[in-house]
Amino acid sequence: ISLIPFGYTILSALNLFSFYRRKNFQATRNFQLAISLLLPFFLQWALGGFVFSGAVMLWATLAIIGSLTFGDKRSSIEWLIIYILMTILSGFIEFVMYSQQVSIVIRWTSVIFFVINIVIVSSIVFGLTIYLQNQQEIANRQIEETDLFLREVMSNTDEAIMVFTSVRYNLEIVDFKWIYTNKSGEIFLKKSHDSLLGKSLLGEMPINRDLGLFEKYKEVVETGNPLKIDQEFQFESFKIWLH
Repeated sequence: ISLIPFGYTILSALNLFSFYRRKNFQATRNFQLAISLLLPFFLQWALGGFVFSGAVMLWATLAIIGSLTFGDKRSSIEWLIIYILMTILSGFIEFVMYSQQVSIVIRWTSVIFFVINIVIVSSIVFGLTIYLQNQQEIANRQIEETDLFLREVMSNTDEAIMVFTSVRYNLEIVDFKWIYTNKSGEIFLKKSHDSLLGKSLLGEMPINRDLGLFEKYKEVVETGNPLKIDQEFQFESFKIWLH
């Protein structure tokens, strides 16, 4: 019996080594899902069935969830069908090998009840996972559409617009880095969006700290409250108005 979990470890290690050598993610994924799905059933059969093993085959549901995480819904449904068929097969094996001291009615009732409950619960979990995944995909599409719309709006304005994300060290904001610069911003800074992407705000424009603007930026991020700043200051050889 111990050879089954030990074998799973060996097979997983060999699978990872194969991926390291061949870089074939699809084959590695399918093999790992297969052993993660099948070996819990083999272990359950070796231990004597649902009751004696504590329904150890429920660990196979992790393979179903994994198929959703790393694959598409269609292939995940195929893995679910295999899981259901294996569960039904387990029920048949349990019935055939059950102790003859128990009446046939009790045998059928207990096995069928076990199989039905496991299949229903696992299918519900699978369905909920798909639903949550769909909701996440919808939310991601909405975020992408909103981001695209905002970028189009910002790219067509005459005002220089720069967007940053915070950089933290030990939870403290220590800097900001560029994630977007519109066309007017490129003209103002005399640098392209690509050359600024990921660059440090304080590294490129240390004047923000000198003018006290950096602390105000931190306040906006830390409190989540908008802060209106209208200030004129000297930048290189000319004056600019910052909003």
